[in-house]
Amino acid sequence: MSKLDLEIKNFLKKTGLRIKVNLGLNYVLVGLIVSLALASVLMISSLFMPFYEAKYISIFFIISSIIISIIISIIKRPNIKEIAILSDSKGLEERLITSLELLEKTENLAILQKEDTVKRIKKYDIKKNLPIRFNKSLLVVLCILLAIFSVGAFVKTDAKQIAFEKNQLKKYEEKKIKKLDEEKKKVENNKNLKEEEKKELEAEIEKAKKEIKTAETKKELEKALEKLDKKLEKLEQGVKDKEAKKDLAKMREDILESSREKRSAVALKELNKISTELNKNKDAKELSKALDSKDKEKIAEALKNLNEKLKNMSEADKSSLSKALKNAALNADNDKLKEALEKASEMTKNGELNESDLNQDLSDLSEMASLSSGEQNSGSGLNSDKENGKNNGSGEGEGSGNGSGNGSGNGSGNALGSGGSGGQGQGNGWNKGSKEGLNKDGASQTKPKEEVFIKGRNNGKDGNLKGNKNESGNSQTTETDSGINQRGESVNYDSVIGDYSKEAYDGLESSSLPEGMKDAIKSYFEGLQ
Repeated sequence: MSKLDLEIKNFLKKTGLRIKVNLGLNYVLVGLIVSLALASVLMISSLFMPFYEAKYISIFFIISSIIISIIISIIKRPNIKEIAILSDSKGLEERLITSLELLEKTENLAILQKEDTVKRIKKYDIKKNLPIRFNKSLLVVLCILLAIFSVGAFVKTDAKQIAFEKNQLKKYEEKKIKKLDEEKKKVENNKNLKEEEKKELEAEIEKAKKEIKTAETKKELEKALEKLDKKLEKLEQGVKDKEAKKDLAKMREDILESSREKRSAVALKELNKISTELNKNKDAKELSKALDSKDKEKIAEALKNLNEKLKNMSEADKSSLSKALKNAALNADNDKLKEALEKASEMTKNGELNESDLNQDLSDLSEMASLSSGEQNSGSGLNSDKENGKNNGSGEGEGSGNGSGNGSGNGSGNALGSGGSGGQGQGNGWNKGSKEGLNKDGASQTKPKEEVFIKGRNNGKDGNLKGNKNESGNSQTTETDSGINQRGESVNYDSVIGDYSKEAYDGLESSSLPEGMKDAIKSYFEGLQ
């Protein structure tokens, strides 16, 4: 082959490479547009319908389109004649295709033609005439589809969250079913168990597997595992062989270890919330401490004592206890316990308590919470926090033991009563709001709040000041006709807010307001206290 032929062939190789790259890129671009169109439909659908696999199917479409496009570009790559024709169309005016037909020919005319072609290709700018570039129209379409796909991929919706939770539940189900299958094989090969015990165990495992497969939420799945645990526990207690007992205990741990740890942590958190709410009420403090101890006997005793207290409680105390139980119910996640606390809240108003139901449910919760590995850290400071932080400023009564009461005369003017500076009588002071107000539990001294004037209120009596003055004490009552005289009294803020809070709570109980609105009103009055 002559030197001229070699130069022409080398030139065709260079132009052919650029032409092939251009065609390949545009094939890939078309493939991406098709795959992104399909992927965008899937991703937008996943915004409104739970479809967790949408993103994985979309990625599969995109990767597949790239691979298929590359394969097509290889199969449909141009041959040397097509390359020559395409190159000629970019300024060589059919010189290459003519020279290609005259390759290896030595006639004078053929040599002259090839020499002319070589001169032209030496001056030919390949980069300028055959640039590597995408089809602009296809690029615009690709960008639009990419934007749509991004919206579907990154926008968070409820449907996506539901899809994620279902997928996690499915994985968890598969993991637990696999574990149950493993345990079933162990039961079959266990030599310490009797045939009847093996059959019973296998039946319980199969039943649990069915319940797990039909579970629609993780809570239902956990309940199925909990039922299996109780069945295994019952079987364990009925087995006499020590080795068999050990095998069953190990099986329970293998199946439920991680599940139990999570449920224990949740139960501990729930128990702490309930205990905190109950601790806010002076009559329920004993029950709160019993819950903190997680001792079944203490819980039973505390409930029994509370039931006894109810018989002698004032209406205001019952109302306060009812409210504490209702707030505790709001913090209960267990439906059965929530129902028991709500029932107790209603019954306390009538001086009764569903002691047995509460004892069972609270004991079960305490038992579950006691299994938590973080029990010590989570619960050790509970009482101290409640005792130190909750007693300040949240008392239900204002006992004034320093001998200075907020006396109020019955005259039409402004009445003032005050114990002498040396008065150290142990007066009970004013109860909060009424004779049935709730005295603050504890002897911490609080600063008196501002005086408020209640128009038309005529409840002030000297008899409320039970402190006895000493020898240096004095008492004064002043009447005046000057100023604005109205029937009423000037009293301490804390001595009346209880009345209004109680009236508000009683009114809410008989109203038809939504629960959310009731809670907002209760929070408002709690804030005033």
